[in-house]
Amino acid sequence: MTSTPLTENRSLRPVESFAISLAFWGTLLCASGMYAVLSLAPGLVEHASLKHQHHQLVMRTANRNHEIHHLKRVASAMERDPDFVARLVRNELSLSPAGSTQFRVANDLGYDARVPNAVLPHQKIQAMWYDAWLIKITEPTGLRRKWIATTLVLYSVAFLFLNETFFSGRLGRGILSLIARFCQRYRLSAPKLD
Repeated sequence: MTSTPLTENRSLRPVESFAISLAFWGTLLCASGMYAVLSLAPGLVEHASLKHQHHQLVMRTANRNHEIHHLKRVASAMERDPDFVARLVRNELSLSPAGSTQFRVANDLGYDARVPNAVLPHQKIQAMWYDAWLIKITEPTGLRRKWIATTLVLYSVAFLFLNETFFSGRLGRGILSLIARFCQRYRLSAPKLD
């Protein structure tokens, strides 16, 4: 195996060129993904907040509709059913028919037909696993500054150092030779046949 001196200007081998290209595109893709998270995070946080508010408004509207429906039924019964009105008056004025016994109970145990029976339970909307993390990215914290710095460093490395021109120069060839020596250290030697 012949060794090429570092001072000699040489073109890169196809394997080296492919590895540099792969490293460039991988770094560029990673940096672009980080930038996308950085730029989309405020909108995603606002979307999650609006979705939560919408869910609360839908639940309140459903409860109010349930209450309106119940009260319309009570009003209809009061107009058409004299027995229902008599029971409401007896309940309201604590009147009882002759010969009956009346027991006092706590107000919360009594029944008032004018109050809806059951209110729909509030269902909590499930937050996504990344919502808290996105909130930290949108706020001016150390995480956001580190995220921006890492993104800038990755873009700089991709465009300044991960190209064939850099690795054709003296410093780049030195780096390639160090990587080659490191990789040769772990190669198995060919078996000797006797």
